[in-house]
Amino acid sequence: MHPLNNYFIIAGYDEVYRTTTGGAFWDSISINLTTKTAIRTIALAPSDIDVIYVATYSKLSVTFDGGNSWTNIKPGLPSSTISDVTVSANDPNWVFVTFSNYNSGNKVYESTDGGNSWTNISGSNLPNLPVNCIVYQDLTNDDLYIGTDVGVYHRDNTMSDWQAFMSGFPNVIVDELEIHYGSGKIRAATFGRGIWESNLQSQPNGIANNYMSYVSTYPNPAVDYFILNVPENVISKNPVLNIYNLTGQLVLSKNIKSANQFVDVSNLKSGYYIYELGAVGIRNVRSKLIVLPN
Repeated sequence: MHPLNNYFIIAGYDEVYRTTTGGAFWDSISINLTTKTAIRTIALAPSDIDVIYVATYSKLSVTFDGGNSWTNIKPGLPSSTISDVTVSANDPNWVFVTFSNYNSGNKVYESTDGGNSWTNISGSNLPNLPVNCIVYQDLTNDDLYIGTDVGVYHRDNTMSDWQAFMSGFPNVIVDELEIHYGSGKIRAATFGRGIWESNLQSQPNGIANNYMSYVSTYPNPAVDYFILNVPENVISKNPVLNIYNLTGQLVLSKNIKSANQFVDVSNLKSGYYIYELGAVGIRNVRSKLIVLPN
């Protein structure tokens, strides 16, 4: 499910399927992409809904136009099995790939140009064991966490190598990692030892993120207009309001200049919408908007 639009969902079987209606209708966007090979992992670029990375065990492809065309970006990477892919929260071209192999020094790679070229960031501190998953933490020093067959490792852009991040954590296979920003936790799903959580190594530096919980609209349902209430602290970050219909189409965009912004929706058809408020350094907030007939 894409963080910009919860009606936009991607599913991987032997092809890539997409819905823009929250599951009501699906279509394939990857004819002949995988040659009927099971898809291992999918990574959506949080900052661009049209950028999708798809990996099988041996192939990695990307689309920058929502699935109309695909490019093979596996050249430059090891021939080993791909285990996971993740994308920077703010740059759709900055992508990370992990490998579940026993080839020392070939565990984690990054690309800053959408897969045109790759850099090995495995370092020298990781054990020669499979790396199974990776997550990128927003609003920090580009923190990365990986799950291996013996636990969790961490690095950020101030560090020259990976460091163990598993105080009190068992030496166990970590299959999946997820970050919960609201609680400041990272959670690890293991093979046979349940789910564990820990405080993040770095707490998000976008403290204004907390202000977004105070965003509100009135009236909602609206008829011709509504007032968007935004904390003063957010206004200086040049927030932008986007309104989407239920098919994911952008129907209104407005720069927010006031803490009590008047928003004219008289040109919108009656129905259900999703409004999204985003600003630099702040995680976007989304909620429902109902527009009633005049």
